[in-house]
Amino acid sequence: MKVLTLHGLRLSSDFTTARLADGGRITFTRQERKLLRRFTSSPQQVLSRDTLLDAVSADDGDVLDRNIDYLISRLRRKLQDNIRDPRFISTVYGEGYRWIAPLAQGEEHDPGKPLLLLIRPLWTGVDPDRIVPRVRQQLAALRDDIESRFNKPQQLLVAIADAGTAPPESTFILDCSILQFGDKLRCSCILIDGMSAQIYDSWKVAVSRDEAPSGKMYLGPGFGPLLHQRILRAMLERPALSLRGDEPPLAISIDEAAQLFSADTRKHAPLIDLLREKLRANPRDHATAIMLASSLQVSIVLNMDERMDAAIDEIESLVTPHVAGVQRHPLFVAAAAKLLFFVGHRQLGEQLAEHALDMSPSHPAVLMAYGQIQMFCGDLDQALAYYDFALRNCEPGGQFESMILVLKAVALRTRGNMEEIPRLVERIVDRDESVRLLMNYALLGAAGPLDPVAAGCAPTLPPEQWRLMIRQNYYIMARLFATESLRSRYIDGLLGLAFRHVGKACLIDELRTSVPALYQSYMEKSQAEGG
Repeated sequence: MKVLTLHGLRLSSDFTTARLADGGRITFTRQERKLLRRFTSSPQQVLSRDTLLDAVSADDGDVLDRNIDYLISRLRRKLQDNIRDPRFISTVYGEGYRWIAPLAQGEEHDPGKPLLLLIRPLWTGVDPDRIVPRVRQQLAALRDDIESRFNKPQQLLVAIADAGTAPPESTFILDCSILQFGDKLRCSCILIDGMSAQIYDSWKVAVSRDEAPSGKMYLGPGFGPLLHQRILRAMLERPALSLRGDEPPLAISIDEAAQLFSADTRKHAPLIDLLREKLRANPRDHATAIMLASSLQVSIVLNMDERMDAAIDEIESLVTPHVAGVQRHPLFVAAAAKLLFFVGHRQLGEQLAEHALDMSPSHPAVLMAYGQIQMFCGDLDQALAYYDFALRNCEPGGQFESMILVLKAVALRTRGNMEEIPRLVERIVDRDESVRLLMNYALLGAAGPLDPVAAGCAPTLPPEQWRLMIRQNYYIMARLFATESLRSRYIDGLLGLAFRHVGKACLIDELRTSVPALYQSYMEKSQAEGG
């Protein structure tokens, strides 16, 4: 993650936190983050109070004009900015405010980079010469073991820091309290949220005073896998406990948790097993039921296995009895709306999406869910308006933003407006190179223009790969549109491109009943060409 450096302040690119030169840390509220993003996107420019009001009122419709002055004052206090001799924000009397601090972009592996996990030993009565070095060895081995279990071990994901030092920004903190009573060592561990200090888990761990034999687990047998599982549990609990107004959709939070531990297409399997175990332990855990249903949906879409019907039945049985239990959490209501719409309860899904929107009219995940359902119902203009609103409110550069961009491109393609789609595809691919072919073929298709890499690969793909892409697009998008004409307009670009290269071998059986006229046209075209 990159940082912005200004006057000794290291500002994270998501504007969540800033680190001072003395090691102290500042955290910013949602409205403060919006102001910072607006200021730093237009350095040295005078921004009127109305402009700044627009930047924050997207989050809270009842923000008043006079609140801008209060927010600026609060932001200045946090930045330790002097109004008479400003370093960051200057007042332009009668006009507004100007961001005056020079910005310097940090490097990817900057020391201020956030960690996934910070291991923090806390010592009580421990012999500093004889015991501390050995326990530090055990903690280092634990760090290496945990880091090896992540999908991206080349990144700095785990670190160790004493409680007395300025800790780097981290998602989770593992406090390991080491106590010595005579010859005995005891260790209590607490896993907490790095930002909110929310406690997720706590447990005791055995500590070996001696050098552990090669291949044995430090801090007690099996502690590495145990901690791995508890971090995973905590990541799944965060959306349900979060009070943030810009939390990404539930499916993205779950997918990011899965992606952290595996890049394989079956990466959701361990999460599904864990969620099933949690739900068995507490059948009234409504949040876990919705998360399990979301994980099942993502998994079957990614893997396109043959148990589609059974999975859809299970999703329905998970969501329906648990909706009431999450009705006060707009993020979960929006997820339930999309899931019910996905399994065929279209009107109920639409009603739930409206309920989520009533509760949180500026939450980007809710805006996206409502726009998506409106798109499938055929109101493409309204869908595009909600996608644009969600884009203005979500954190830039992440998977959530990419998802909204994909949906916007789908709506434009279905409406027949192709001009903007190549630019959207380029933005999506810039973030995730692995989706280059899928995005080019599904969103641009036969109409093109494909980028050079996608154009060069198309003639080399076998029929089964074209069928897989068509089947994925059918289940993810095409089948959810309300009318045959909308389904045909969306999927025809991909079908046309596939047919150009492999003929009728690309056609899947589902199209015969879902878009019969389009299916028949390709069959007739194949016969005319002697296929």
